[in-house]
Amino acid sequence: MEIDGIAQKLLKGVGFLLFILAVAYLLEFLLNLNNPYFNDSDAVELILKSAMYFLIVGGVLILFAILYPEINSSSVKALGGTVLLGLAALPGYGIGIKYLTRKCCSSCSTFEMHWLVNVIGLFVFIFAIGGTILVWFQYLKEVIRRIS
Repeated sequence: MEIDGIAQKLLKGVGFLLFILAVAYLLEFLLNLNNPYFNDSDAVELILKSAMYFLIVGGVLILFAILYPEINSSSVKALGGTVLLGLAALPGYGIGIKYLTRKCCSSCSTFEMHWLVNVIGLFVFIFAIGGTILVWFQYLKEVIRRIS
């Protein structure tokens, strides 16, 4: 399989993982409405805005992945893929990597998301970084081919 096809599948995969993450955030919110943590309007706003961010970036990633083979310019593919995967890697880092590396005490937060959310965040981060590397590898391969 071509690197181009693998990069396209990673773009779609990260987009779908972001959709799953958005649904997980919304479900966590809806299933825990009686939690006193959700009496704070800032916490509710943060969760809802995060879910919307995941939906928007995931949707744009999927659209970009669908249009990926149609784009003729390798530099547009590389830059577009890098920007979108970077936007996906940031929350993946915040949700997945920071969760695994922190030493939490009882006063860290009053509400913990389900552990599955952190695992999905870890996968988003790993796949986004891997996708970025593949997109740039494909771009550099194209540049070297043109130079030779």
